[in-house]
Amino acid sequence: MTMRLNPITLAAALVTSAVLAGSAQQPTVTRTTLQQFDMSIAGREAVTARAEIPATGTTGRHTQPGEEISYLLEGTATLDVEGAPSRTLKPGDVFFIPAGKVHNATASAKAIIIANYIVEKGKPLASPVASLSLATRSMLKLQRSTGTTIYNPSRIEPTGSS
Repeated sequence: MTMRLNPITLAAALVTSAVLAGSAQQPTVTRTTLQQFDMSIAGREAVTARAEIPATGTTGRHTQPGEEISYLLEGTATLDVEGAPSRTLKPGDVFFIPAGKVHNATASAKAIIIANYIVEKGKPLASPVASLSLATRSMLKLQRSTGTTIYNPSRIEPTGSS
């Protein structure tokens, strides 16, 4: 007897597993401000911070309201910046992220970054980027692989977490 899996049943199983996997506690990234001061450029401030990303931790996709100039002090990390290839960082590496570019860093070993920001004064230093939920991404992947329309993708709502 051959068992055929209904695409809707398979989708429901994937959503359930994605929700359960997504509910696992992620390692916490910490950012400590070392200095912060007004600049001679009107409406701008400079911030120097120490960011610590635990092994397997990720900053999550985000933007800054200005430029980031950073130095990897310790550990290893993969840096993904919108429009650029992924880059593996090792101690001593420096990087620049233009204002408003979506980016994410993921540590393979605990990473410590000294970050300098030239940003718009009064705005949050980092703003998370809305992304599709893990369950929605799983459903889209299933839909692409099976060619079955499970739901209308134009009705997908972005969420604040991935």
